[in-house]
Amino acid sequence: MRTFSTLILGMLLLFCTACGSSAGLPQMEDFNAVLKKVGNTTTYQMLLLNAGGSTQVLGFKQKGTLIVPTDEAYNQLGGQALMELMDPKQSSAQLSMLKRHVLNLPLSPQKLQSMGNVTTMEGNSIPVKMESNVLSFGEAKVISSFETPEGMVYVVNKVLK
Repeated sequence: MRTFSTLILGMLLLFCTACGSSAGLPQMEDFNAVLKKVGNTTTYQMLLLNAGGSTQVLGFKQKGTLIVPTDEAYNQLGGQALMELMDPKQSSAQLSMLKRHVLNLPLSPQKLQSMGNVTTMEGNSIPVKMESNVLSFGEAKVISSFETPEGMVYVVNKVLK
């Protein structure tokens, strides 16, 4: 029964993300709860911790949108680049990397799709599109989406450049 419920929840999440609506997205307590429960985001969590947490990355705003690459996405950077990025002495590089993955407003899939482009906290412009019912930020495809009182979290399969 538990497997069946998990399957139904997964299908509902996929449907809601594909339809571009945040109305049926799972609600979590906050960004940290999402990152812990979603799994496969340990690298992002470590970067976030080293950079001072989501409050520091969001510029002390109350709400925003996190675009969270999976651990596999960070592994695609290569061993040396990832080791350098994870060095605790590289907090400014870590903060810069994180700000490339943050939008200063909580944006639903539907709103993102209608915008066409978004500007990250780092100042980079990224195209947003919906193709074959998959939302993407540039080349990074959204794997899952979550809504929190703090904003939106989109887990993606690539690191934004």
